[in-house]
Amino acid sequence: MHAQAPQGATHAGEAAFALQLYSGSRARACIMSDPRPVTLLLVEDDDLVRMTVAMMLEDLGFTVLEAGTGEAALQRLNAGLDADILVTDIDLGPGISGLQLADQVREVWPGLPVVFVTGRTPTLQGRPRREREAYLPKPFNGEALARVVRSLLPA
Repeated sequence: MHAQAPQGATHAGEAAFALQLYSGSRARACIMSDPRPVTLLLVEDDDLVRMTVAMMLEDLGFTVLEAGTGEAALQRLNAGLDADILVTDIDLGPGISGLQLADQVREVWPGLPVVFVTGRTPTLQGRPRREREAYLPKPFNGEALARVVRSLLPA
């Protein structure tokens, strides 16, 4: 018997990545030691990865708001969404990239921390790292994501 990949998974590697993300729930201890409520805007074009990361982060105590494109994220922010941190994939498919999204967001909300997640490190070549900005290579686990998110928030 073969399990079918959830809708939105474009290949078996994405399903494996999603399982690895969620299995990293050891981050619970890292998150639970800091009781401050944190709202994240998660931007990921792959439905399976976005759903898995959102579930993992919610399980760790974060409030997660989701967008499947950079344009949708901008619409939510412009409509008054209040996020403490932006977590975005760099390659968001058609439309603006995560890098372009972050640049546009920072024009209006210059202090908003940004975590870039990517499986393609060449896209980062030549981009200077900015204050309150971090890169997390895919695949990552919950512990790594929680550590990066908390490191960018004010003490």
